[in-house]
Amino acid sequence: MTNITFPKIRIKGQGGLGVKFMSKLLAKIAEKQNCNVTLVYNYDAAVRGGKIDADLVLAKDEIDSPIVSHPDLTVDLIDKEVQINGSGKKVEFGPDYEEKAKQDPSVALNVYTLGMLLKLLKLNLQQLNLADILPARNQKQNMAALELGYQHPKLF
Repeated sequence: MTNITFPKIRIKGQGGLGVKFMSKLLAKIAEKQNCNVTLVYNYDAAVRGGKIDADLVLAKDEIDSPIVSHPDLTVDLIDKEVQINGSGKKVEFGPDYEEKAKQDPSVALNVYTLGMLLKLLKLNLQQLNLADILPARNQKQNMAALELGYQHPKLF
């Protein structure tokens, strides 16, 4: 990553939506791009199905604080939207995702959304060598979901 477009990212969801999986993959991808990364999770008190946020800070230099009080980019897996904070720009990806998932039920929401994020971060999907990062289990389905999200038609 030569230029970090959105250095502070918040991924919001609830238990079972794959917030941890998605944020860990994004952190690993950023690290492979020679970025410093912090990843902090915030949970509510519910045991199952409770709300979870993942806050990531990406930087070329040393990171002073892992706290994200004002994210540059918010990804909401519950409402299925991505918002560039401070600009008023928002993409609701629910209908497009649901259409893709109807055609292929193996398309996971979190991995599809990660594909969108990689595009927003201006990372070339073909140059990332994701086979080294994605777990072997379901790797083929996850690669397909990433590519679908990367090709999402309405990204700002």
